[in-house]
Amino acid sequence: MLTLELFRCRPPDVVVFPRCVEEVSAVAKVCHKHDFPIIPFGTGTGLEGGVGAVKGGVCFSLRNMDQILALHQEDFDVTVEPGVTRKALNAYLRDTGLWFPVDPGADASLCGMAATSASGTNAVRYGTMRENVLNLEVVLADGTIVHTAGKGRRPRKTSAGYNLTNLFVGSEGTLGIITKTTLRLYGIPESMVSAVCSFPSVQTAVDSTVQILQSGVPVARIEFLDDVMIDACNRFSSLSYPVTPTLFLEFHGSERSLEEQVNTAEDITQSNGGSDFQWARDPETRNKLWKARHDAWYAVQALRPGCKAYSTDVCVPLSQLPQIIVETKEDLIENRLTGPIAGHVGDGNFHCLMVVDPDDPEELHRVHLFTERLASTNNATAPSWIPFAPLRRSHFAYLSPRVSSPEVEDSCAAVAVIGTPRDLGAEPDTPPTFSTTTTGPPPVMRLPKYLVPETYTVYLQPHLYTKIIEKVNVTSPNQTLLFTGNSTVVFHCVQTTRAIYLHSKDLTIMDSSVVSLKDNARLKINEMKHHEDVSDFLEIQLNEALEKGKTTVCF
Repeated sequence: MLTLELFRCRPPDVVVFPRCVEEVSAVAKVCHKHDFPIIPFGTGTGLEGGVGAVKGGVCFSLRNMDQILALHQEDFDVTVEPGVTRKALNAYLRDTGLWFPVDPGADASLCGMAATSASGTNAVRYGTMRENVLNLEVVLADGTIVHTAGKGRRPRKTSAGYNLTNLFVGSEGTLGIITKTTLRLYGIPESMVSAVCSFPSVQTAVDSTVQILQSGVPVARIEFLDDVMIDACNRFSSLSYPVTPTLFLEFHGSERSLEEQVNTAEDITQSNGGSDFQWARDPETRNKLWKARHDAWYAVQALRPGCKAYSTDVCVPLSQLPQIIVETKEDLIENRLTGPIAGHVGDGNFHCLMVVDPDDPEELHRVHLFTERLASTNNATAPSWIPFAPLRRSHFAYLSPRVSSPEVEDSCAAVAVIGTPRDLGAEPDTPPTFSTTTTGPPPVMRLPKYLVPETYTVYLQPHLYTKIIEKVNVTSPNQTLLFTGNSTVVFHCVQTTRAIYLHSKDLTIMDSSVVSLKDNARLKINEMKHHEDVSDFLEIQLNEALEKGKTTVCF
């Protein structure tokens, strides 16, 4: 199921620049007391909108907390503050013989990388942030300071209690503000060499990836680019590689081990029709090659100036990767979509970087259907939620086309409720008025046909044995065996109208918003009415009419 919630960019109400964890805690306590949303901000390199202040609030810019606090060379770990970036850390480590290999491309904040569970091109050899974070210092929504593995501890492994560190890694700012992280380091390899290999087809390129990994070659990076992507990278980065499906590879180790790795990998690629390796041995050439791969997002946007890019992110079992990428490529061609494919195929992960004209409803609809089909792939997963109001309880914007399962989604919501003890996302705008009426649509059960729903997404938080929040007006005397939640409906307008009708039987509707997908503009709601006839409709009256042929989101 695809669910896409779009929000207009807006600045926070206040930006603070704390210099230490005590200042972060003090300001968080003020925000908690007055119900202000909190938006943690590192370097702003993320593409998922996690730092958007869609509800206003207080932005915590952590750039002034930029100290490398402790380096333990013999233990292969380092502790840093959130203002330290990946490149700054590796520059600091240059003379120690150590490095931090997780490389998402952007020069991101290391604490931000922990918050988003970043990975990147080196993940096949060195893992993602989840495998490389040893401890975190976190300020919770109420200002409490916690150390997920114990204050000052740097364990390489533990079986003592819950793994709180991995709970916060990838939490996207919904559970707390990461103010310190302890990271695993690695020895710099004796030798590094990169190679480029072209293939006659997508199938042969991806088959080679699977076979290289199955043969036990400890490849450090193995990236796939289809013909459209390699053409875009050639143009944008002034390269001259053949415009065919391509693998970028990198090998780390001693001179002797590299020779064995390269020979095995080259034998496999050539048995699948691959070209001879084109080598990048010196650091300057290697850096140019991988910069071109990291600049793929900008290269894709340059294919269609004036259009917008939309990234998908899918991970599948390695055994299914060849078939799924081939089917995805065929789907893109059949539906006349521009969607170059690139991916960290060494761990089954790939991206379709969709380029779409935002003013073309028909093309937007084709992209929408394509991502639905991509999401329905067996055993596929993708990042299932991104917070639209950071540190706000039980509210998530589903920006990716696949959720692992309803049970996993419910569990994430339950954890978020525990981690953020108060609702920090109070809507700053004046809410629409509610009224009850028996006039309006005829007393039938069918909704009017001038708005055609394309997708529904319903989020429910059950309250089986605990009382629900006081501000919800319910009739149950003990306030149990109930639920709270929200829903999102994507409509296609087939007839101009100012009214939206939804079924609301046995529901207490607290608030609603309507957004036009044409320009991401939030439409003003004049009034919401509950119809007490047999229809049990909720009627939403807008200040301006919805245009015929446009797509709108109601949530």
